[in-house]
Order: sequence, then C-alpha cells, then structure tokens
Amino acid sequence: ILVGVNDEGDIVGCDAKKCKQAITPFLLEIKPPIKVRFESVKIDSKEILVVHVPKSEYLCSIGGIAYVRIGTSKRPLSIEEILYSGAELLMFEFDKTPTEIPASKVSKEFVKEFEKKRYELRGLRVKDIKDYFKKIGVFVERNGKLVLSFGGALMFLKNPQEYFPHTSLRIVWNGEWKILEGPLWKIVEDAERFIKMNLTTLMLKSGFKRIDYQSFPLKAIREAIVNALAHRNYAIKAETFVYLSPFEIRVRNPGSFPPGVTVENPIPLPRNPLIY
Repeated sequence: ILVGVNDEGDIVGCDAKKCKQAITPFLLEIKPPIKVRFESVKIDSKEILVVHVPKSEYLCSIGGIAYVRIGTSKRPLSIEEILYSGAELLMFEFDKTPTEIPASKVSKEFVKEFEKKRYELRGLRVKDIKDYFKKIGVFVERNGKLVLSFGGALMFLKNPQEYFPHTSLRIVWNGEWKILEGPLWKIVEDAERFIKMNLTTLMLKSGFKRIDYQSFPLKAIREAIVNALAHRNYAIKAETFVYLSPFEIRVRNPGSFPPGVTVENPIPLPRNPLIY
C-alpha cells in the first residue's frame, strides 16, 4: 500500500510518521493479528509511506467481519464464502461440522462392517459404538440433538447425495459420463470396478506365453481417487472428476493445497481428518 500517491498515480507526498501512527490502531483491530512492514521512501523531496502487507495463512476479519476486495470497493464475505475459505485454510475441520441428519439414520449394516474391518485390521473391538462415534466425531451435538457430522454422513449413509449432491464422483470417458453415488468407500470400489472394465489392455508375448497388461496400474488409480475424495474441499459445491482416455487419466477435485503444502513439498496434511 502506497500512502502519498493519489488515484491517478501522482506523487503528492505525506507525513510518513503521522500516517504510520494513524494506521497502527486499525491494524490492532484485525483478527488474527497480521504483521506489516513500514518503509519510508523519498522521491523528489516528497515522502511516501510504503506498507508491505504479507499474504496471510488465515482468514482475517475486522470488527468480526471478513471482507473481499473487488476493484476499488469491498464487500463482506457471505457465510458460504467464509466456510469455503476457512476449509481451504484449515481453520476448522469441515468434515466434523454438524448436519441436520439424525444420528439414527446411519446404516446399521455399514456400522457392523466398520466394526468388523476395524477388528480385522487393528485387532480392536468397540464396546459402545455410539460413544465411540461421539468420541471420533461421527456423531455430534446440534441444538441439543445427536446428529451426523458431514464426514459421518459421507461414510455411514446409504445415499449421502440425497442431502449433498456435490459429493458424487463423475467419470468422463468417450465423450460420455457416469455418476457414482453412495458412501465414499463404495464410490471408490465402484470407480475401481468401472475403470478396470474400461482400461486399455496391452498384450505382450514372452516366448509361447501371452501376458496382458493394463495401460495404467489400478493401485495407482485407486490411490489417486481415494486421495481426491478424502482431501477435497467439501465446502465447494462441485463434484470430483475422473477423466479417462486410452493414454491419460486425470483426477480433479475441488480446492487447492492446504497452507504450507506444494507440489515440491508434499506434506501429508489431511484436510478432512475424520474422513482420512
């Protein structure tokens, strides 16, 4: 921010010390606090105050309201935009937010399967599944009632898309598309089955033997889809996509990398810890 330069770009100058003193009280009202750096520059004997504002890793507000800048004006962020930004910046765990779906709506079949798998994989038994689900965040309180969290709904309802249509997976191939619905684990299973049927098979001969190879390893495709569904930003009302062709597979999910994570620095930082 340049103080001492008008809207036309002309240098008019300012009293840098007084401007700094005037700006500081406003900075103290921003939550969480931000650290700016002041620099005084002289051009043609006129003083300019340069305010260096670093990009924040958090959603900042002033007076309890967060704003977005549009051109030369600003407006308050809507609830949806705050949820989207907060989930992007890992300010809260979106998968543990309460829904309006009663906890009693869970599929008893899926709960039993979960208990079975948990014992097979970890050797652990659950004494009271209701208390355990409260502990890990599958069940949460809302207005004095026990309801499903968002992540709980995606894992233990037979058709979460009845409530959240954007949580499906869309596979695009040969100019057509197929939508897969159901709990997340079932979407993964169905996607793997569908892709396996539509993958190009390569035939190689080794002596008198014929060996068939799939053009892409299924384990890698499955891992990509699991990651896309587990780490996407569910506050964004858009589906996860898989683009399938004979020579390329692209998996695209809504959202960006969490703060501090880049392609060069792939820190395992789950956006949705409960689902993960």
